[in-house]
Amino acid sequence: MERSITPEVGKSAISRIIYRRLCRRWTAYQELTPAHTLHWFPFRKTNAILFFIRGPMETEVTKKLFTVDEYHRMAEAGIFHPEARLELIEGEIIEMSPPGIRHIACVNRANAVFTSRLAGKAMVSVQNPLILSRYTEPQPDIVLAKPRADFYAEKWLSSEDTFLAIEVSDSTISYDRNRKMSLYARARVRELWIENLREGVILVFRDPRGNGYKTCLTFQRGQSFSPSAFPEVTFTVEELLG
Repeated sequence: MERSITPEVGKSAISRIIYRRLCRRWTAYQELTPAHTLHWFPFRKTNAILFFIRGPMETEVTKKLFTVDEYHRMAEAGIFHPEARLELIEGEIIEMSPPGIRHIACVNRANAVFTSRLAGKAMVSVQNPLILSRYTEPQPDIVLAKPRADFYAEKWLSSEDTFLAIEVSDSTISYDRNRKMSLYARARVRELWIENLREGVILVFRDPRGNGYKTCLTFQRGQSFSPSAFPEVTFTVEELLG
């Protein structure tokens, strides 16, 4: 479950630290004139940090959405707490809830299975940033990416490099199935799997079209399937969900 990291909604020390640092440093990043002021407003429905920039004579406010480049500069400057689990979703900075033990086990299991079966064919990236657009950079649980000799030391992993993205979902199934699925489709990620831990099934989305995928398949225990990029490699639901 994602939640706000603004002070009114998230009361943790991490929330307060992030908010204070953002307010203190964001003006310098944007190179605003002294006459401009930065206004904070908590949006409970979006669960995000939102900012508004107001000029000296303005009566309207504008919602500030962060770009991936701005988000990276903020991280490099140490604005975010090092232990905060954050994603940039359509310009909004979202704090993710800590993963449960089953979630962690499924990610570890998938990492081991994919690393063994796809050695030399794909690089397995675990819970690392994936740039989908100028304003969106989630951290999928697993990404199967095109191999590179430098292991992406010289470029950020993006949708063009992605064979398959996987989200392990327990309490966030609705969010992953709707908003996140749409983001992956719009970025033309060729295939998305959502491991639904509550129902013990794996949802497979293929052939991105607009805001969604043309093909949606559901696999249950006892069934096997293959990534579209590697049809010769088969996985069972039990191997991935346990």
